[in-house]
Amino acid sequence: MLKNYSILITLIGLITFTSCEKDFSLNGAYKRTPIIFGLIDQSDSIHMIRITRTYLGDGDNNEYAQIADSSYFDQVNAKVIELDNGIPTDREWQLHDTIITNKETGLFYGPEQKMYTFFANDLNEEFEYKFEGFFDEGKYDANAETELISGFAFYGNWLLSATSNPDFKFAGNLNSYLTVFPQATTPENVAIKSTKLIINYIETYTDNSSQNKSIIWTKPNDFVNGNLPSFTGEEFYNLIANNVSIDEDVIKREMINGTLRVVMVDEIVSKYIDASAPATSISQAKPQFTNINRENNKDGALGIFAARHIQTKTLPFSAVTIKNLCKGDITGNLGFCSSMPAHVSENFYCP
Repeated sequence: MLKNYSILITLIGLITFTSCEKDFSLNGAYKRTPIIFGLIDQSDSIHMIRITRTYLGDGDNNEYAQIADSSYFDQVNAKVIELDNGIPTDREWQLHDTIITNKETGLFYGPEQKMYTFFANDLNEEFEYKFEGFFDEGKYDANAETELISGFAFYGNWLLSATSNPDFKFAGNLNSYLTVFPQATTPENVAIKSTKLIINYIETYTDNSSQNKSIIWTKPNDFVNGNLPSFTGEEFYNLIANNVSIDEDVIKREMINGTLRVVMVDEIVSKYIDASAPATSISQAKPQFTNINRENNKDGALGIFAARHIQTKTLPFSAVTIKNLCKGDITGNLGFCSSMPAHVSENFYCP
């Protein structure tokens, strides 16, 4: 789902006077412009599209921005159509409105916002998908098409082990580090790829309560369709040391697992990000990018309807990796222990 886009467009019309009135309006003839934001991902089962519009009032537009109805059409009739080389497959989904409550507050209304959803867990990465919408009983319209990101899959030696139970191996012996080299097939239709390793662990406190925590290891965005970035063992332990503090209220910490998360977006998203970046020229002029169309290209539209694909792989950490976490030079003072059977005879074993 695409979240937290904030678009405010103020249109200033001709100042008009009448011979018998002192009141005047700064706004001339005004037409609503559709704003569509949707990212389609075949790994999702719930797909959300944000449908709003531009607005203009005679008062303070910052105040109008805090009123949700200022940004909504009065009536929406929208659907997503599946296409095979441009030909409908006879599958389509009518969008239904729903309210979500996790929008960050700011210039625009929140935390509640209206989204339009459809449910499908079997989108075909070889097909295209078309958004088609008509608003306010057909007075306004918008449409767009996108291909999906296809052909991505994890593979390689990092998923193999002697016991057929793969794990993350960041150490070979105590204070001897290894590098993890994730591998994946090269996907199609990808412009930007972001890779993170999420390190999950649990803390237990002196009052017998506990809390799950995570450390996110983010690699720089990859703008080519090459392989995934590597993760070195020494960086792994230093990252934990820099994000976990000695705490007298913590009686033990135990590693849970790691999740490799790869987020890919297509060229449409990449172009929109570039166009939305702050202007660097003296004129402050910025290009505007959208792939949202209207019938006969009338009046224009804003936003994007594009493809995103998220893949994750969750694995435990190897026994030697955990031993280094508990006894190694970098993290051995942070109170980590292990309940792994391989460590039952170790002094850091904690069943």
